[in-house]
Amino acid sequence: MISARAVGGTLLAVLAAIGLVLFAAIARCTYASVSYDNEAREKTKAFCARFAPDASMDEVRAAAANEGDKESRVLERDLVIIGYMTGPMYMHRCTIAGKDGKVTSATYELLD
Repeated sequence: MISARAVGGTLLAVLAAIGLVLFAAIARCTYASVSYDNEAREKTKAFCARFAPDASMDEVRAAAANEGDKESRVLERDLVIIGYMTGPMYMHRCTIAGKDGKVTSATYELLD
């Protein structure tokens, strides 16, 4: 006959194993999320830094055509915006403004 103590010990071991697996899965997801957020921030900042004042807005638009998330991309004559969504409420965004076809400013923002 199986004792209650043996069943309790087995149940406790199974619950501990399940808890450990859940903890590992949550830790992995959190690490991946933080890693992607850091990568998105660096990509966005690097894009903003590529274009000095008086650079051609045509060059900015061409470079932005494949940057960021398609849904957040704006490619107008004197305004280019690229962004990376990194969560339901977070976006790293670079806004490059121009006048007469030349860059006047490049600004990085974290929208939350």
